[in-house]
Amino acid sequence: NPPNFFVEDKTSIVDTSGLTSRSPKIGFNYTDPKNYASLKGSVYNKNILDNDDINVDGTLSGEIGPVSYNTNFTDQGITNTNLTAGNFNADIDANKNYSLGYANNYNGIDYGAKYDNNGNLMFSAGVNFKNGGLAGLL
Repeated sequence: NPPNFFVEDKTSIVDTSGLTSRSPKIGFNYTDPKNYASLKGSVYNKNILDNDDINVDGTLSGEIGPVSYNTNFTDQGITNTNLTAGNFNADIDANKNYSLGYANNYNGIDYGAKYDNNGNLMFSAGVNFKNGGLAGLL
């Protein structure tokens, strides 16, 4: 069999169509073929006639093996990170506050536990009723 060749459209990764406005913006969106990393964001100015502040917003996300991650960032730095592996998750914010959690469902009963950096441990359980409504125990 002859080798397979493909051509990737690199023009769709960076969007410069917003540069001609009073609020110029460059957007970028890239995901690698194996979904290890996806980078989405924008570099912009709210009003170039009023100030020269450059703003950055974006998200870096992906999956490495059984772990998925999502990190939000701005021009001020990383704002929030979420890690998920199966029923387990961890959330970390910019101030190094964190929470670790576990959630599952067994025979129609949702249950879970959450622990945070303040030493709080919370258990929860709940049932969704057939015709709507939720009963829970915290």
